[in-house]
Amino acid sequence: MAVESHDDAPELLDAAADAFARWQTAFSGSLRKAGVPTARAERLANLVVSAVEGAIVVSRARRDPEPLVLAGRELEAVLAEALEH
Repeated sequence: MAVESHDDAPELLDAAADAFARWQTAFSGSLRKAGVPTARAERLANLVVSAVEGAIVVSRARRDPEPLVLAGRELEAVLAEALEH
């Protein structure tokens, strides 16, 4: 829905933007609680939401879960590294 043009229903994009912002805020907060510095936590939260949502789109287009699985593996590695420091 978020990748479609909704000139006639901007509230749909507003709802999607709000949902993404809430997910990002929640994830960033969890990372900060785990000791990740605020700026890094915000960047990582953006990365996670963007990567997962993008991987979902690619997986749907390909009718194959592999892009989502691969994105998850890489995100796991990035997050593990961030949590070690």
